[in-house]
Amino acid sequence: MVGASVLLLFEKPTDILKDVEWNTIFFFIGLFIIIGGVEASGGIKLMAEWILKITQGSQIATSMLILWASGIISGVIDNIPYTATMSPMLIEIQKSMGVDYTIPLWWCLSLGACLGGNMTMIGAAANVIVSENSAKFGYPIKFMQFMKYGLIVVGISLVISTAYIYLIYLK
Repeated sequence: MVGASVLLLFEKPTDILKDVEWNTIFFFIGLFIIIGGVEASGGIKLMAEWILKITQGSQIATSMLILWASGIISGVIDNIPYTATMSPMLIEIQKSMGVDYTIPLWWCLSLGACLGGNMTMIGAAANVIVSENSAKFGYPIKFMQFMKYGLIVVGISLVISTAYIYLIYLK
């Protein structure tokens, strides 16, 4: 805040506000509002119960479901709000299954969400910012062009992550 205040002494506020990436800010505001609603409505607890039900409590199945679902979903929605949504869900799973059960799940969420964000331009905050700035300077990146390479990168990354999680935590 001190740095921003000093900056305001030397710059016009209208010039500063003109350079703010408003589209990006409102994109994230909207996503966090939706996630807050899902958590407040009890949707997170229902998701945790559903995951344990379909995997029948198997740590391997739950880990792989979270890894791959995180990788795919994080490519479609931004990985930051996705992770913010899934973290409370893992805490719910931890309450019923214990800490040892959820250790690989945290790694699956981390790897899946981080790597899955590479699938599309909206999958990660960095992708959104870079694509907007690239277009602003006359070098637009087409969504499908980005996704064509992103799918390959994410697929390879998730296969490697699957092997890593299995060998380190589940074997």
